[in-house]
Amino acid sequence: MPGAMLPRMLERIAWKNIPRAIVLLPHMGWRTFEWLIFVTGGTITTFVMMIPLIATGIFVPFGFLSEKILKYEYVYGVLHNPIAAIIVTLMIILVGVHGSHRVGLMFGDLNIKGGTIVERMLYGVIILSGCIALIALLT
Repeated sequence: MPGAMLPRMLERIAWKNIPRAIVLLPHMGWRTFEWLIFVTGGTITTFVMMIPLIATGIFVPFGFLSEKILKYEYVYGVLHNPIAAIIVTLMIILVGVHGSHRVGLMFGDLNIKGGTIVERMLYGVIILSGCIALIALLT
């Protein structure tokens, strides 16, 4: 029975290792944190950003959703909710960090010097613009 497999799968997870991982978090260094942000941005790009694309590209044209969700007033009202503004800003920042990391890797693959500098500059621009956007949305 498929429902019986879930408890067995959960038993395989090493729950005893989770507290040790939390204790090690402060000692992991910048590179681990950078990869964590990169992976989070990639996950958001893959799964979460598909929701608005599918909603506006498929559901609205076929009539499953109202065209009201595409109106400026509706989007403006949604984004003036502080929680929605923070979530959307974080999504955009994480996707941007993922993209800038990909650009840095592309520079490395093409043997272009200065890829790390460009990557760090893009990180700064994305985080700064995300903070400015969040301040603009919340005021």
